[in-house]
Amino acid sequence: MPRHKKRPWAFWLVTFLTQVALWILFVSNLDPLELIVALGAAALATFGAAVFEATAVGHFRPTLADLLQIRRIPSLFVSDTARVLRAVTVQVFTRRSPHSSLLALKFPQTGRSATARRALATTYTTLTPNSIVLGFIHDRNLMLYHELVPSPIPKILREMGAHS
Repeated sequence: MPRHKKRPWAFWLVTFLTQVALWILFVSNLDPLELIVALGAAALATFGAAVFEATAVGHFRPTLADLLQIRRIPSLFVSDTARVLRAVTVQVFTRRSPHSSLLALKFPQTGRSATARRALATTYTTLTPNSIVLGFIHDRNLMLYHELVPSPIPKILREMGAHS
């Protein structure tokens, strides 16, 4: 039995207090009005977490290898920024429109860590300026992926199992 099932009130209290602390950290302000907003936002976030937990759509169980892909974000961010700036420069000076790409990549969506792998792949690639994950087609094991400037599939996605 999961630990939070024995004392659900403690789990939700910790979740609520964590959300309040994150809000205060985010706004860096202890103004009374800001604290009221923090309590409301934390209540909504905790309610959302409870709904997600109750529906049991999937559990976030990432593998260590998938979590460690975060180390690739800084270099991907720099290379994607350069790629996008180069495309903008070309468009400004030559008036040629850049060609974007929409890809359907094979992406494994089975196993205990499937939900976490999808969430992390979406987060990791959407943090960079050149790409965004549009969604997943579960029954076909596909990830819909858009790039402003076409480039090879990032290593961060290849390491998580994506391929063309």
